[in-house]
Amino acid sequence: MKHLLTLCLLAALAMPAMAQNLKFIGRVNVGFGAQYESLDYSGDQVVYSPGGGMGLEAGLGYELIKRLDAYATLGFQKNLALQYESVNGTSNKTSASFGRGYFTAGLNKLFKTSDGVLNGIILGAGLNYNFPGKLKLTENSHDMGEWTYTNALGYQVEAKLRLKFTDTFSMDPGFRYRNIYFEYEPTANSAWPAPANMNRLNATGVDLSLTLVKRI
Repeated sequence: MKHLLTLCLLAALAMPAMAQNLKFIGRVNVGFGAQYESLDYSGDQVVYSPGGGMGLEAGLGYELIKRLDAYATLGFQKNLALQYESVNGTSNKTSASFGRGYFTAGLNKLFKTSDGVLNGIILGAGLNYNFPGKLKLTENSHDMGEWTYTNALGYQVEAKLRLKFTDTFSMDPGFRYRNIYFEYEPTANSAWPAPANMNRLNATGVDLSLTLVKRI
């Protein structure tokens, strides 16, 4: 009983210190894919990339030691390319969409350069686990079908600037390179097997990002 009470006391004393090291992370990304494909639209081309699109993330960071943070976030990124027109009751649509949810975890190291607003440079690296993604294509109003892809494990590296406004709030603009490949998974919703060039989907890309960090 005495040992249990001692452990509870130590945990109670440690919790405030741990909370001081916790940080809330919110992030918005604009992605540019490493590989692009095209669809026909009335003789023109609609270009899309599974590695591009808009993304949002939220999660937590924890300062392990001074200026070295561990982080974990959940996010969703979607790429949508669309051309559409309706003339005299006749419509023509060409589109491509690919969405994926993901989990990231890694380490960020701050290299402090000053005590001002431009506080330093952050370098980081980590892993990303991507949930099944779905690719859906329509070409000149012809529904080409929907293809599902398996979970995928990838990695990322990033570089950001630290803009420190207060002791508890900062903004980190920067970029992130992520390496991700999805494998096609036949499902009942697939209209037909994926073409050979779509069996392995390249969702690698670069994100321009803005991260908000608030110490809890």
